[in-house]
Amino acid sequence: MQPNYNLEEIKNILEQKLSYENMKDMNIAAFEVFVTELFTWLDGFRQQGLDHTVIRDIIEDIRRDQMEYFDTDSLFENRFGDLYEEIIFFCPDPIFWLVNLDTYLKKWHFRFKIGVYAPSVIQAEELLAMPKDNLILIDAGSGVAAFERYKQQHLAGALYVDLDADLAEIPTDAKYGGRHPLPSAEKFGQLLGKLGIYHNCRVVVYDDKNGTNAAARFWWMLTGEGRPKVQVLNGGLQAAVAAGYPTAAGVETPTPAKAYQLWYWPNPTVTMAEVEVATQNPEKTVIDVRDANRYNGITEPIDPVAGHIPGAVNIPLTGNLDDNGLFLSREALRKKYLEALNGVDPAQAVVHCGSGVTACHTILAMEYAGLPMPKLYVGSYSEWCRNKEIV
Repeated sequence: MQPNYNLEEIKNILEQKLSYENMKDMNIAAFEVFVTELFTWLDGFRQQGLDHTVIRDIIEDIRRDQMEYFDTDSLFENRFGDLYEEIIFFCPDPIFWLVNLDTYLKKWHFRFKIGVYAPSVIQAEELLAMPKDNLILIDAGSGVAAFERYKQQHLAGALYVDLDADLAEIPTDAKYGGRHPLPSAEKFGQLLGKLGIYHNCRVVVYDDKNGTNAAARFWWMLTGEGRPKVQVLNGGLQAAVAAGYPTAAGVETPTPAKAYQLWYWPNPTVTMAEVEVATQNPEKTVIDVRDANRYNGITEPIDPVAGHIPGAVNIPLTGNLDDNGLFLSREALRKKYLEALNGVDPAQAVVHCGSGVTACHTILAMEYAGLPMPKLYVGSYSEWCRNKEIV
């Protein structure tokens, strides 16, 4: 029986479907539809006897052509990489080759349910439409009035975490580690257990400061390979309320889970000594995200000495947001930081702020843009100014 397909046409369609230009702007819902349609389309040719080795060779060629985009868009790399592996396995492997298509697609739908392909920033409208059965919503507060604000109004179902009590280990002297050193990974794992966070749940965290403060810190602490998917709510509490998300008062009670076993922080950090070396290395960039007046030593409302770390460049975190307090587009953020880094590998950048909290917002912005994650100097300026010279 003569197969009813044109191999050259299949190749051309796959090249278009799996191209960066086609996939780069897909939101999570569109990508799920895309995956379903792609494998349904392939299944038709599989049933006609299409040789899996031919498909494998086509996909290998497409992967080589698209690899140039991987370094500047990790979300595309993640999505393409899984499609690449699944198409290759889908075609030659008997386990996938013989299984019913609907059964096979359940694997993909589960991945979408737990947020594997979701970006690190979620829009208020997406949160509103998201199924709540495996969602843990976190209200991350900072400052003396934060808990009272939470008790007066928070997004319905949101559990409260506090920057000082839960996301830091406040020292007696900021000279040793800055004003907000990290707690132990083990202690943070115990917090996750109390909050009911488990491996396959989805976590959305927000604050009332456009995600620039405790929400970004929580995101940085939780995100990493093998962790639950965590996203920061774009625009924070205010954006969700404006979108019609229901609110509540009082204190929500979590359903505890087994303590999450964390032994280390998966995301890269640097010490004060490493920052000093980095400032003298042209292949590295140290970014200070504080406002220009603090960087320039015109004002310093918190730390004892005004100024900045010698060699650090000032890229205020407020530049990650538009006039409405929402993140710039992924493309705009990518362009902004690639230009600012001027050829330096983003993974070789060091980001700091006053005490290692708001720096996480810039790390989030860069990761959201698809760039490799830079390193966090947790001690930040609050540690540096108590130990080293400043300018």
